[in-house]
Amino acid sequence: MKPLSGAYNTARSIPKAEYHQSVEKGAIMAELDGTMYSDPKLITDKLGYAIVANGTTADVVWMVTDSIGYEEDYSTSSSDQVTERIPTLIRTVTVRGYDASDETVDREILLNRLCTADPVLLSEGNKNVFFHTITIRLMWIYHNN
Repeated sequence: MKPLSGAYNTARSIPKAEYHQSVEKGAIMAELDGTMYSDPKLITDKLGYAIVANGTTADVVWMVTDSIGYEEDYSTSSSDQVTERIPTLIRTVTVRGYDASDETVDREILLNRLCTADPVLLSEGNKNVFFHTITIRLMWIYHNN
């Protein structure tokens, strides 16, 4: 049986040396995503993120945060020798998924948009990569703001 990502040349297994970092970053992203359902300031402070902006656009709740990482954390080669830790700014955009209990948005319109949205081709060069219409629409709204 082929893996789900088998059609993509760039997909690869996480090497054992990078597994801890990948799981840790995934857990941080999950916790950051969870802040969308509670008081974001408490969690973002604990995680070392600063809220840059947040709001609701097209009945979807979103948040933009900044944090500081280090370039060697994103190195693709384990043979790279680290001589100094170079800080780098990391901007994260978190988009809250559909939440039927959220009374601050028009849930009926949002659900209708989610269920009737067509897939959109990412680009002519990527004929196998499609996005949900809402994802592309939100991306352009955020980009233009």
